[in-house]
Amino acid sequence: MKKVISIACVCTAALALCTACDASPATVSASSATVAFSPPSAAASSPTAEPAPEEATMVAQESEFEVEGLRLIWGDTPDGAELIDSLLMSDGTYRKSYMSDDGIVFTQERLAASYAAEQQEVLDLLMQCNPDAYDVSVERNDEISERLTYPSWSVEFKTGHNEDTRQCGGAYVTTDSWDFLVTYIIPIDWMEDYEGQPEQWLAGLILAE
Repeated sequence: MKKVISIACVCTAALALCTACDASPATVSASSATVAFSPPSAAASSPTAEPAPEEATMVAQESEFEVEGLRLIWGDTPDGAELIDSLLMSDGTYRKSYMSDDGIVFTQERLAASYAAEQQEVLDLLMQCNPDAYDVSVERNDEISERLTYPSWSVEFKTGHNEDTRQCGGAYVTTDSWDFLVTYIIPIDWMEDYEGQPEQWLAGLILAE
């Protein structure tokens, strides 16, 4: 019988687009993360103050779309995955979320380049994207880094509680032009059924243009 997963309960990573190395694994437990931004101020007497950069606007939503430039995509996921959520912004950042026939959600996000080089920096970026995540871990993944030729980290975290708990995992990759976050989302009660699959999914990641 086909398993059913509620879209409303999936990991925050499937529903939020953030704007955003060698070290031992870091672990953090958190229910939220807050980042305060103070816009630069210009002197009132200065008529030549540069205007603040325009905020990115939405270009497309809830539809399949083509994007230019570098993309990080899942290359080996269950058959029958269908688009369930998408968002394209005018600055080129985007997210796409797919659900497989058996109810596993896979997300792809392209984020503003952060040039993060330290494990803690990547953890902070991950928490900005998923402020409700807990049991979070970030670990440098040399195998993915070597294959993609860019710094890469394995990420794992949980969202939700009790019967709505979701196990999330994936990879965070930093390049010269973009950051990328890909995640899989599995109901915690299903994890035994997918033993060994996350490693196979991550091994199939592809950087494409």
